[in-house]
Amino acid sequence: MKRLFYSISLIGFIIFISNSCKLLGSCEDEKFSTSRTLYTGSQLKINGYYYGDTIITEGRTTEVRATYFFQNGIVAFGGGELQKLSLSQSLLADTESLKKVKILWGIFRIEGTKLIIERWLPRQFDCLDAIQDEAQILNDSTYLLKRTNKIYRFRASSVKPDSTNNFIK
Repeated sequence: MKRLFYSISLIGFIIFISNSCKLLGSCEDEKFSTSRTLYTGSQLKINGYYYGDTIITEGRTTEVRATYFFQNGIVAFGGGELQKLSLSQSLLADTESLKKVKILWGIFRIEGTKLIIERWLPRQFDCLDAIQDEAQILNDSTYLLKRTNKIYRFRASSVKPDSTNNFIK
């Protein structure tokens, strides 16, 4: 019985260690393939946010996903529950948490009518992969994200989160 307990404990420990590579320093988050550049174009409006489809969860809560583009070439991904708050208030309700989560940040660039967004996504064992998403700019207030085939539309807003973060310099 003791032998079985020790065997199960050892297997559990090995699984924990193998899923904690980042803590042990045996893997690193991938770096972006390009560096951040200033956005000076007019292909996309950036004085607000782009929102995708709303998500209904448990039949009553509506969540909205938003993407914020900044002139300094940074992109932030936000979202929130849409209840009694206005859409802008709902999206900005937790901006302090936004600053602490690496996968909510990325960089972007525009080549003609192509929007290229580079961001981090989690992979197995705690580390993050840098991936590129490509979108087709349909007009200055709409783009189509090719990977998901979803359309994102612009909404002007005088309120945006600060693009300062600990992950992109």
